[in-house]
Amino acid sequence: MHFCLILQTFLWVVNHDDEFEYAFDELGAAGVMTDYPSKLQEFLKRRQLSSHAEKELLVASENRYTQ
Repeated sequence: MHFCLILQTFLWVVNHDDEFEYAFDELGAAGVMTDYPSKLQEFLKRRQLSSHAEKELLVASENRYTQ
């Protein structure tokens, strides 16, 4: 019998964009605690928008090569 243990990591106190980015991208944090929730919210919005734009560019470039 095999067991898989998955631990989610949450970091205290992350307050700046570069720290948010490091926590999520480099450390793989599931979440962060911050003194500035509005800064974190804006960071996550920008990140979602840029991720969406990157996906659209990828789809557009794939469509260009398949036509």
